[in-house]
Amino acid sequence: MIRATHADRRLVWLGVPLALLLLGPALHGDRTLVGADLFTFDLPRLEALSRAWRAGHVPGWSPHVGHGQPFLADPCFAAHYPGHALLLLLPPVQALTWLLLLHLALAHAGAYRLARALGLGPAAAALAGVVYAGGGVAQSHVHSPCFLLGMAWLPWGVLGAWWALEPGAPRRRLVVAAAPFALIYLGGAPEFGALAGALAWAVAVGRGRGLARATAGLLVVAALAVALAASTLVPFLAVAGETDRAAGLAYAAAARWSLHPLELPGLLVAQPFAGGGLPAATIGHVGRAWYPSIYVGAAPAALLALGALAARRDARARLVLLAAAPFLLYALGEHGPLHPLLFEHAPAVRSFRYPAKAFVPVALCAALLVGVGLERARARPAALAVALAAAAVLSLAAGAAAWREAPALTWRAATTAAFAGVALVLWRVRPQTAARGGLVLLALLDLGVASRGVIEVAPAAVYAAPPALLGHVAAEQADGAPRRVATLESAFAARGVVGPGLGPEAAAQRGWREALLPNTGMSVGVRTASGFSSFTPGRLAALRAAARDVDMPRYLRLLGAGLVVHAADDPTVAGDAAPIGAVGPWVLSRLAGAPPWAVVHGAARAADGPADAAAQVADPGFDPARACVVEGAPSLPANDGPVGVARALRLEDDLVALAVDARADGLLVVREGWGRGWRAEVDGRPAPALPADALFRAVPVPAGRHEVTLRYEAPLRAHGAAVGLVAWAALLAAALAGRRRAA
Repeated sequence: MIRATHADRRLVWLGVPLALLLLGPALHGDRTLVGADLFTFDLPRLEALSRAWRAGHVPGWSPHVGHGQPFLADPCFAAHYPGHALLLLLPPVQALTWLLLLHLALAHAGAYRLARALGLGPAAAALAGVVYAGGGVAQSHVHSPCFLLGMAWLPWGVLGAWWALEPGAPRRRLVVAAAPFALIYLGGAPEFGALAGALAWAVAVGRGRGLARATAGLLVVAALAVALAASTLVPFLAVAGETDRAAGLAYAAAARWSLHPLELPGLLVAQPFAGGGLPAATIGHVGRAWYPSIYVGAAPAALLALGALAARRDARARLVLLAAAPFLLYALGEHGPLHPLLFEHAPAVRSFRYPAKAFVPVALCAALLVGVGLERARARPAALAVALAAAAVLSLAAGAAAWREAPALTWRAATTAAFAGVALVLWRVRPQTAARGGLVLLALLDLGVASRGVIEVAPAAVYAAPPALLGHVAAEQADGAPRRVATLESAFAARGVVGPGLGPEAAAQRGWREALLPNTGMSVGVRTASGFSSFTPGRLAALRAAARDVDMPRYLRLLGAGLVVHAADDPTVAGDAAPIGAVGPWVLSRLAGAPPWAVVHGAARAADGPADAAAQVADPGFDPARACVVEGAPSLPANDGPVGVARALRLEDDLVALAVDARADGLLVVREGWGRGWRAEVDGRPAPALPADALFRAVPVPAGRHEVTLRYEAPLRAHGAAVGLVAWAALLAAALAGRRRAA
């Protein structure tokens, strides 16, 4: 490892002004970031976390996501990520911006230190850090914070493994090297931990650490990382078998958002719009890209070419190219040979989706090659001049090809060509100045301009204002019982004027929030009848499969919905829903025939597991208002229809208390999601908590008046917390021992 110099101590902080350049507009005045899942998933998630952290408790369950599902055990919610301590100091909207800003700076520092460890000089390493942390891939991940967190820690994981696997390195380094991987897991992007581990293994083997040593060392690091992240991973592993990932995804889902080869020219020309890849007028339709941009900058693109061409003579370039190749092949997904092959023969791959995520290690390797290219250019100045001229010409050609159909791309291409021209002039006039820092500063400016086509900001009021339909939903509550809301596809597609001065992404995000899109309920207290997360309950997947031919109104009733949001002209629920409120193009309707939120049934069908329960519930002869389907149901007298009523007394994330009045023995069915970890009490005495109607909860109750309490405890929560505490204590001890030995 290279010792830190004075230049290192200065340049490692270059990520701070880079992050301010990219996200500064969101810090100026009362502004907020918008895009992708920020309004509909991440900000609601952070609001829920803010309430939990400020209360000193993280709930095990979220009743607002779909029909209810685990919260603590879902890695997407990142309930124990240390960086979320910002939520104790700032409102979620501001905390999100600062969280992203700090992790962009962290990504630069990690790439810089890794480049220095590879043997690059300070200027080349600084340029590598700028390209990695400020390039299009990082800008794209601003819209998906958990992925940006994973991207920020990835180079630190590679660097830590490299450091721990040095010949003669003490074993305590393995414990310290596990920390970045653990933080990736805790940050909500466990697949980035796998990517970091695979890249670290490839680099270690390429650097001559030996196949057996590298494999054994990284297995130890992985095990230690799991222990450090045990507070989240252990509860997740306890319930993972109940998710739709347990049996593996279908290939169409696993290959969704593969990177198309024709998107690779985006390294040279930034994409000015989100989710479209290169315009159809230029290359034809390729479907939605995972990344709005993979741009590295005009001058860095030329240096990237030089670095790649240097692989025959430069061992560093050869190592980076070989390490990047399998990740690029995997990122191509259905467009390349590797992903289909692995999907068929490596069952673990079937649990992952979005192959384009694997482009992150490619982006890191590309940044390192840019640094190699800068050092090679010093020895061959004419080569860089030719490469910069070629970059300018190719950019102009791309703009000319698209100027009729995509004027925004033409403008971006012209800007790219201009930056390449400035770099060419600087290189020809002051080559030493350019090599020592001029190209770094030019790349900073270039990427800052490019970010305006990817990172969008809007007035914070567009998020702060509550959805207008919220009041109508609240008016529908009766006896303390919530009404679950379903959102139809037509509401997703509806567009309305939701505020002046909003860009297209902000308008769409605000519109979706107005439509009470699933998951936004975490912010406003609405319980939705559907939702999205990376770990959808397997029971919901089973019901979807069984109810494939069921009409929409009946399907919504099976989901427990009492209210539905749809576009005004949507015929899907016509005749089955009565409008009770509207705002813009969105209508809130009351669903006819919806079963009550909680009721005591006198008749029950027995089911043998979730699939059988889903099939029985989807049967046309089943009426959820008159009977229930229960797994492990006790015998009941044949009382057709409800035999009792229930009234909500307390509604919390992990607790539901009800007052029940039953005229006969029966089953109390509460239309809240079931999961392993729910426990029931009737008048303070333990009672069975059973899955009902495939998705919900049932508790046997005797005739009479009773108080029923349902409590949730995330499975193995205490075990995970204990393992995590011991592991972090061991990490602290190892770090202190290393510091004392160094002193």
